[in-house]
Amino acid sequence: MVPGRLIASSLLGRYSTRNPVAPNNYWILFHRFNTQAWAPPLTDPRFGWLSPEIDPETLLHEDTDAVGERRPVLLFGSSHVRYNLATTLRNGALLEETSLGEDYALLNYAVGAYGLGQSLVLCHAVLPLFEERHPLVIFALMIDRDLSRAPHSLRQLPKPALDLDGNLKLRVIPPTTTDTAEYLDSHKPEITSYAWRYLLYGTTVLSDGRREEWMHVREAIQKREVILFRSLELAANICKDAQADLVVVILQESSRIANPPASDWRLDTARASLAALEIPYVMSGPILAREAKANGLAISDYYNQGKLSPQHPNDRGMQALFKAYEAAINGDFETK
Repeated sequence: MVPGRLIASSLLGRYSTRNPVAPNNYWILFHRFNTQAWAPPLTDPRFGWLSPEIDPETLLHEDTDAVGERRPVLLFGSSHVRYNLATTLRNGALLEETSLGEDYALLNYAVGAYGLGQSLVLCHAVLPLFEERHPLVIFALMIDRDLSRAPHSLRQLPKPALDLDGNLKLRVIPPTTTDTAEYLDSHKPEITSYAWRYLLYGTTVLSDGRREEWMHVREAIQKREVILFRSLELAANICKDAQADLVVVILQESSRIANPPASDWRLDTARASLAALEIPYVMSGPILAREAKANGLAISDYYNQGKLSPQHPNDRGMQALFKAYEAAINGDFETK
């Protein structure tokens, strides 16, 4: 484990990157003590960074010309949706191999390491380019990761962050710099005592329940529940204004697909919010689980276990998860 990650994890424990109380602490400590931080190839002042497939000036995808007269399908999300170092397959190419490819063309606007806020900001900027084409927007939400990243104003680079105002309305806070060093100069960890923080998260002296009570974790989670609802509401409004249809595909970590927890506030909030907002959605977990059962494989067989892109879908996983996007295009939505 690199020094920055070790120190940050010791001080923030299992909340580390998902700490709902002070979400920037982990990455501030990570960058202060780590000298080998990943840097995206295309820094961008609006979104934090972009994928090489997206032109930073026009925001057109490199495959835009191949769409032709077909209906554009704009896919937004993070590295679990785009592709990663463990895969060779591309969602756009997989669509071309189906009968849907005759009428639809998929442009993958997913960007590695993105959080929910960055996907929203990018979607808002890209949609006007396709407004006259009546695009279908698939918002792929890695429920275990993307929401946790939303309040961060720093990850590998400074980035847009989501917060709530006094009226519980969503605030999209743009980055003030693209330079991590400059960010660190003006942002300090929200930790008043490193010894106390280590006692809380670096030891087993206190129970999880007592830790969460003292850190007001329940209140912070309630705030994130509102952020998720407001974010989905904003996504729906963005698409409505651009005459686009919206479908959400919910992705989950492999461990939660293999062994669903008794309760999951992120998933429960997402499903309740989508139902309240009347946004159609597809659950990818059951689709992948059926694939694994039909082929006599474990869920872990669909995810990379090596050092490159760990816990991201491998080629087998990309093919299985593509069926969720296929269902979104076909209108095979969740009904419960």
